Amino acid sequence: MDTQIAQIITAVIGSSGISSIILYLLQRKDGVRKDIKVLEDKLDRLSNRIDEHEEKRQRDKAEQARLQILRFDDELLNNVKHSKEYYHQILKAIDLYDKFCKRNPDFPNSQAVFAEKHVKESYEQCLVKNDFL
Repeated sequence: MDTQIAQIITAVIGSSGISSIILYLLQRKDGVRKDIKVLEDKLDRLSNRIDEHEEKRQRDKAEQARLQILRFDDELLNNVKHSKEYYHQILKAIDLYDKFCKRNPDFPNSQAVFAEKHVKESYEQCLVKNDFL
């Protein structure tokens, strides 16, 4: 279509110099469009890679939180006392882990369900008895 416009302008004006300039500008415009398309494709690929890395980072954080929960529960099972602040940190880890599991239903969650329950029950008992470290 751009070429047709150039031909019409050339026919009207009748100057080969002007038509050459117009054709050059139109070709340049097409080249810029191609460059933009290449950049858009690269940007899409980069965006996908960033999304993949963010997904992995979130999964790693959830696995780390699960490990903290399980370790804390093991300590409770071995009658190790904890401070109120440490309980609060583990409760934050439980929240983070639960949110991740809700957003990612395929993520294996059965490993921490009972540990979470035990930690929360232990926390409630410590609150009632004021029995923190």
